[in-house]
Amino acid sequence: MSIPKVIYQTWKNKNLHENCIKIKNNIQSLNPEYEMVLYDDNDIDLFIKTNFTEYVYNCFKQLNVGAAKADFWRYCILYKNGGVYLDMDSVILQPLNELIKSDDKCLITREGNPGIFNNWFMIFEKNHPILLKTIENCCFNIINKVSTDVCYITGPAGPFTKAINDTLIPLYGKNTHLYFESDTNLNTVFDNDKITIRCRFFGVDMNNFASWKHCYANDLYKGHIYWRDEKKIFN
Repeated sequence: MSIPKVIYQTWKNKNLHENCIKIKNNIQSLNPEYEMVLYDDNDIDLFIKTNFTEYVYNCFKQLNVGAAKADFWRYCILYKNGGVYLDMDSVILQPLNELIKSDDKCLITREGNPGIFNNWFMIFEKNHPILLKTIENCCFNIINKVSTDVCYITGPAGPFTKAINDTLIPLYGKNTHLYFESDTNLNTVFDNDKITIRCRFFGVDMNNFASWKHCYANDLYKGHIYWRDEKKIFN
């Protein structure tokens, strides 16, 4: 199974600032064989409602902050379909064909924040167990309201990084936080057909293959409350 050539993004609506459209067009020109698909708030709600259980959808509906909903949805869309996810305020700097191999299953990259794996640029085949575990972690966090910080409820610092460690550490054979292991050591274990869950690890931002944020990110947020300033996380 190969990773589909599609780049998923989401925003509150589809009326993007012209400068953000320029970024989107630049990404498309770098990757002409990729389809770029934009989901708005209504689209992500309908996708989760029609593709997941009532329990998962009800967990999603408890979220009030748009960024948390986008977190939840990105795991769901990649789990069901596979492909590439990219935040709207981020940019891919090089052709994806120079990054993704034909036999890749998932690519895991680090944030500059130590200990956290990046979820603003994600590349997975469909049905990958790390994504399923991440969705389960999100639901647990929402039901139990484990934090008042989106990054720990649905974001990279909480359910995603935890899913990577919990899924892969038993296979790695060393009780450690995988972020702090070298790419060479990790890929020796996980980038081969003998392992049950294949993946490749990269340094920060896929070794600077992409960037958060792009130069027009502020234009994207004009007229909108920045997600860190939203006070009510749950409905």
